[in-house]
Amino acid sequence: MQKQDYKFGVGNQYGPFRAGATPRQSRGLRANRAFTFAELLIVVVIIAVVTIATIPLLKPAMDSRRIREAARIVSSQFAAAQGEAVATGHTVGVWLEKLHLGGTVVGPTSTTATEGNSCMDLYLCESPQPYSGDSTNATCQVSLLPETSDAQGNIVAPINIYFASGFTPAGLVEVGDQIIFNYRGASYTITGPDTDGDGFVDAVNSTTPVTAQTILQDHGTSGWPQSPAQSAPVSYQILRLPVKSVNTPVQLPNGSVIDLSFGGLGNPSSSSNDAGWFGTLIPSPPASTFSQDTHSLAVLFDSTGRPTTLYVNGAPHDITAPLYFMIGKREQVPTVELDTSKQNWADQDNLWISINPQTGLVSTAEVAAPDASIVTVGPPQIVKSRAFATAAQAMGGK
Repeated sequence: MQKQDYKFGVGNQYGPFRAGATPRQSRGLRANRAFTFAELLIVVVIIAVVTIATIPLLKPAMDSRRIREAARIVSSQFAAAQGEAVATGHTVGVWLEKLHLGGTVVGPTSTTATEGNSCMDLYLCESPQPYSGDSTNATCQVSLLPETSDAQGNIVAPINIYFASGFTPAGLVEVGDQIIFNYRGASYTITGPDTDGDGFVDAVNSTTPVTAQTILQDHGTSGWPQSPAQSAPVSYQILRLPVKSVNTPVQLPNGSVIDLSFGGLGNPSSSSNDAGWFGTLIPSPPASTFSQDTHSLAVLFDSTGRPTTLYVNGAPHDITAPLYFMIGKREQVPTVELDTSKQNWADQDNLWISINPQTGLVSTAEVAAPDASIVTVGPPQIVKSRAFATAAQAMGGK
């Protein structure tokens, strides 16, 4: 066998050896080389193509996860308000801050869509103690003004209220607060005066009235003497509007909203938009500090954790039926997505959150599949979907 001379690099069929290296070491050194730039570029391109192709497949799962996280946040906020109400004995609630009507977003079928009927920010709120005057024997007198009609065709009964010792609760009583007389009966929405436009009722003397109004369809005849006659002195109580917390709001995940277009109080009839829709609840009083743009909602809970009052556009409504909130996608609210078949009500990835009026139970349910037998898109479909959510609530689903 031929003797190899490693010192001078004599090689074999694999090529010359490095001085001082064994044949095995030399072969390993020659085989260990780096990737070329072209090879690296090909790998990067392949990874990019696979990623781009995978994203559309992952988007539904990501959207569904966002919706479920949003529903969890909303349910937790309602539960926090209930817990605070029970712990303190006060009326505590959740304030839903609507997106401003002035804002716009580019939608699939509209480039100038407004988002005023949806919500992303939730605050805790609390109702201040009622105001009954500055003395134990504070009274007022009431006279009825000529009846009018509002935009919905309801008969409105405006009144003048004269306070015996004047009315001087500076910065305390807001336009939109409710007033009741003798601690019972119909409530009236205070409408003024507010000459400086700050949302608070001006201080007045005993000869200058505070104005208020109520809907006769809700309360029947007013029973007050016609102006200029005045009633006998009566006691009064002013139920003040909720005040939202100054703390940072809880915000829903990006892209998810509470779509108020389909939520409401109770289940409306299948043929028309009635009081079961947030957008049609009445009355709508003048702008107040409760909602400077008159576009906010609040759900209040009493000391037992039961929901008692729903404020819509600053007006209170007794909660005597389930409350429904739809958790959906921001790009699918009706003012953005004009194609009704692609709106939030038809997306089965979305969720309903409902609140039971008797127990305060907060439940989550899936949106019902559109019924092909119902031709009209709108109230009939929503009625069925809300009924589906009610069934889940009855079973105690969360």
